[in-house]
Amino acid sequence: MTFQELAQSLPNGFHDAELHRLEIDYVQQVLRMELVIWIGRMSARETRELYRPAEVVVEKVGFLVMESPDENSPWNEAGALTIDTGTVVPEECSFQLAPVPVGIFVTRVYVYDWNRYLYFAGANAQLEWTGPEVNRDIDQVP
Repeated sequence: MTFQELAQSLPNGFHDAELHRLEIDYVQQVLRMELVIWIGRMSARETRELYRPAEVVVEKVGFLVMESPDENSPWNEAGALTIDTGTVVPEECSFQLAPVPVGIFVTRVYVYDWNRYLYFAGANAQLEWTGPEVNRDIDQVP
């Protein structure tokens, strides 16, 4: 499954997901992301703020590129990063990405907290839920 197909299987894609950990193993060509994903629906008042922790694994990773955080962003403060994802590389990208082989997808991740992007190329994205749903309107969340 491509990362885009995985995003389309979620109620809100990865919009307003929280990135807690990003790990890349270049030897095994695996990228892992620990996320808390917004799964609520805007039209459902009681469950609008549902979130659920998950791990996303991407195999056959060819590269990971991270733009430097905006100098005005609080990039050195600890905490989760709020993200959104897509497949189109914006025109204002600060570098040129290498061409990728057939069967490999490129994903861009916008990091709101940095006002910058990161990009990765890989194949076969998988998601595993790692905890229960939490309603942030009702439940106490740290």
